[in-house]
Amino acid sequence: VRDWSLYCLCRTRYFDLIHSWDICNEPRNCHNEPEKVTAWVKRVAKIIKDKDKVHPVTVGLEGFYGDPDHFGDNPYNMSEGVSWLDIGKLKDIDFMSIHLWPDKWKTNDPNDIIAWSEKWITCHMAVCRDHLDSKPLVLQEYNISVDPDRAWEVEDKNLIGKKCRATQDTRQQLFAKVRELMAQSKSENYKILRGTMVWMIADGTYASGTYASGHYKGRKIDQEG
Repeated sequence: VRDWSLYCLCRTRYFDLIHSWDICNEPRNCHNEPEKVTAWVKRVAKIIKDKDKVHPVTVGLEGFYGDPDHFGDNPYNMSEGVSWLDIGKLKDIDFMSIHLWPDKWKTNDPNDIIAWSEKWITCHMAVCRDHLDSKPLVLQEYNISVDPDRAWEVEDKNLIGKKCRATQDTRQQLFAKVRELMAQSKSENYKILRGTMVWMIADGTYASGTYASGHYKGRKIDQEG
């Protein structure tokens, strides 16, 4: 696998269509040893940089960084065995990423989703500015699951008993808030938040794992084109 990855890297290092290299999506350590994940990312990032000095490098991190003031909230601690802050300090990581799943991580209160999401994004922007030499930040994944008609049981063994009460209107409020934060960042000197990407948009019949029954679909895609 390593040889094939290096081959692909060398063949594509000057391709203009490649934006960047994302080492891994949501790396974790089940033994809660974040230093091992950090060491692995450091090693792989150096290998990439040695072969490709053109494209920036990042890691698809959710944003867990162990703020002691929020240790009770899973996204703020390191219970998943990864330290967002320590990985951000690596010199070969050019920009940071975060993900945002407020209805799964923090709350089933729709009145709190927007405020909590704004705090989640802005606190990471502040860390990039104040502790990571103003490294750019990309919101790589964000969305909330919705059912316009009723609350529904989350189909996730870790969230049994929770319900999502978000509506399409709540989702649109979240999207609007993200666009607002992006515009604010563009107007600031540091310009920390550089990009946002919705995950995911799928046909209403799509069903797979976490996205069972298409609850994360942005809209139903016309099957006939």
